[in-house]
Amino acid sequence: MVGNGALLALHAALGMFLVLAAIFVLVRAIMARYVTLIVTSAAGLVAILLAFFFGSSFTDKLSNGYSLGMAISFAAALACYIVGLYVLTARRRGSS
Repeated sequence: MVGNGALLALHAALGMFLVLAAIFVLVRAIMARYVTLIVTSAAGLVAILLAFFFGSSFTDKLSNGYSLGMAISFAAALACYIVGLYVLTARRRGSS
């Protein structure tokens, strides 16, 4: 049986992986010089960093506000990347 400590460590490791992946996506967007993708990727990275901050604060204080902040930040990051993917696929459809 896995205790809460192992699950929390796995959750934190996945969060750190998301931060690295978000940085990679932002760098690729900058290399492509596509402004909309740069904006959505940067906003997504900021939202992920906010979720990371709220998550680490939640583990310290166990406040419902930090939990809500983590959830809202995650939803904002998800929305940013969905918009970026939509814009990218719409651009590819329009250029064919």
